[in-house]
Amino acid sequence: MKKIPEKYSLLVTSASMAVMVGTIMSGIITFINIGFVDNFLQLWLKAFAIVFPIALPVVFFLFPVAQKIADKLTE
Repeated sequence: MKKIPEKYSLLVTSASMAVMVGTIMSGIITFINIGFVDNFLQLWLKAFAIVFPIALPVVFFLFPVAQKIADKLTE
């Protein structure tokens, strides 16, 4: 498998975090709002499609800030 160059590490990390957080949060909120209905998966995927384009730039810009805060709070 060909690896992505190191210079794209922040983008790859941000995209991975956005996918994971977006999937979990959209699933939880969809479940809270409508429960487990017959078309739950379809509604969850629709919610994720709305969340991901928002989550990606938010994570991309806030990840370095969070890293700096963590660096200051830890030894």
